[in-house]
Amino acid sequence: MKDENKNNDFDRIIGLSGGLDSSFAAYIAKEIIGLRPLLLHVDAGWNTQQAFVNVGKLVVGYWYRLLDFWRCHLPLYFYYFKSWDY
Repeated sequence: MKDENKNNDFDRIIGLSGGLDSSFAAYIAKEIIGLRPLLLHVDAGWNTQQAFVNVGKLVVGYWYRLLDFWRCHLPLYFYYFKSWDY
């Protein structure tokens, strides 16, 4: 993976929820395997405070690059739930 992407800014994109599993996977990818991941985080409005803290710790403490979509899906949810109204 490293050799085929040596001229790119990132080796892989990793989805990050802020939970323990995805945070640990991101840590392993960068710190243990040595990849250059781009973290993708989507906050649909249901993130816990701990998830928010975990994302912040990874980005600030370990210098991860983050692509963050904050509540970008709210209009879609609105129309989805509204479609149930008979």
